[in-house]
Order: sequence, then C-alpha cells, then structure tokens
Amino acid sequence: MSTALIESVLSSKSVLITHTDDILTYHQSPEGFISQVKGVIKIGDSSDVKAVIELANKCSGSNEAFVIYPISTGNNWGYGSSVPPSDERDQYLLDLSQLNKILYFNEKTGLCTVQPGVTQKILYDFLNEHASDYMVPVTGAGPTCSVLANALERGYGITPVADHFSAVTSIKGFLPTGEYYQSSVADMDMTSEQLADK
Repeated sequence: MSTALIESVLSSKSVLITHTDDILTYHQSPEGFISQVKGVIKIGDSSDVKAVIELANKCSGSNEAFVIYPISTGNNWGYGSSVPPSDERDQYLLDLSQLNKILYFNEKTGLCTVQPGVTQKILYDFLNEHASDYMVPVTGAGPTCSVLANALERGYGITPVADHFSAVTSIKGFLPTGEYYQSSVADMDMTSEQLADK
C-alpha cells in the first residue's frame, strides 16, 4: 500500500495524514467540487518534497502507483483550492503550508524570498515587525492565501505591481522528476547574500 511507502521516505518533520476526519477540510472547495484524496502529506522539511516526488515516479505503472497534488495553503480562492483534478490513481495532497519562513528581506530594494507557505498575513506581520513601508501584495483571497501560490496562478491585486507574477524575480523548487530547479535569473545572482546561500 502506498501509504506505508510514503511514510518510509518522510523525515520526522513531515507527516502523512490519512484519517478521514483529519482531512475533511481538504475535501471541499468554494466551487462545490469534492475531493477524494487518500491522504495529505504535510511537509515540514523541503528535502521531503524531493523524496515524495522520486517515490511517486518509482511507483508509476505499478500497483502502488499514486499521484501528488501540491498546495501552498489551499486557500487561493478564485484561482484554485486544495481539490485536485480527478484521477483514477490514488491521490495525495502535498501540503507545503508548514514551509512558511521568510528567508531573505532587503529593506532597500524590497526584495523578499519566501517559502510556499508564507501567507499574506505572515508577510504583513513580518513587515510590521520590521517597521517597513512596503506593502503586501494583497488579494481578495484573504490573509490565509499563500503569496507565492497567488503569484504563480497569475493573481491580481490592487497594489503598485498589479500582476503579482510580474514581480517574481526568481523561482527555486523541484521538477516532476525530483530534480532541483533554479530559474536562470536566480542562477546569475552573485550578490553576497545569495553566494552565502550556495
């Protein structure tokens, strides 16, 4: 069974939830679609994303085959939710909401590096704590919406840069093969902060 296989590749920081009552909130969307996901993989360490993707590829075509559907918070209302498209194979949500750190912020340029689980509220609180004059790229989706997910879905807001994706300067993540991806702009960044990260 794929649940045992998934648990075997997860670190202690991540957890697989399969109990029906615990995943009820993931099953419905404002559009009225109903999900039939078998479980939710709550990622607590980004290295577990790679492990789960590689396992899904390894099991492809076998009796243990399953698909994963990543969400940042599942609250990007109007653009999507935590309900994946229908599929005959076992489906698992890859919940990235616990990856919610702001990794870098430059007050002078306004450049901010966020993990997928950083919400509008988390970023708002962060900017307030730093007494910053910058504005959160807010949307009508509300404070629990992921900043990154909204940008990737071409979210729009009444902000100085209305098209949120056009404000994205680099993307890092994992490809469907499990390989690490870094956009070319990020790869060319030779600032001292980025060099320290490598």
